[in-house]
Amino acid sequence: MPLTKRSTDCPATIFQSLNFATIALPCFNLYHSYFYTAEGVKKVPLNIWDLLTPVGLAFWLSDDGTKKGPGLTLCTYGFSTEDVQLLVETLQGKFGLICTINQTKQGPRIYVTKDSMPKLRELVREHMHPSMVYKLGSNRHYSVKLPPILRHPPLYS
Repeated sequence: MPLTKRSTDCPATIFQSLNFATIALPCFNLYHSYFYTAEGVKKVPLNIWDLLTPVGLAFWLSDDGTKKGPGLTLCTYGFSTEDVQLLVETLQGKFGLICTINQTKQGPRIYVTKDSMPKLRELVREHMHPSMVYKLGSNRHYSVKLPPILRHPPLYS
């Protein structure tokens, strides 16, 4: 059941939210060690070329991707500029995407250019949940049939 909360900035505004907790499983420790130093600092592993697949890119885009004008931004604020450069080299070399690094107050982020959007859509569309496809910014509507277990009524109306 969603919880109702009032905004502290504007008491007339009411938000609904869901809270949940997750658990960590030891089988994922190896992957944690790829992306975090012993001190807990985020890092891009040197073998990211081998690790990043179209499925991984689809999940990354669903989580940290933002439609930005005719292109797309991948928020990479937690990584160093050198790590973000390694990500750009992987996106360009492995997937043929044209990308730039934009420096912001929060840190570096990756911009996938308009010219690369058709290729990006083709790479990731089939791996994305329908609720995330809007991030691809296409004028076309993609129809994806959900399995029965994923078809559910909205949590609230």
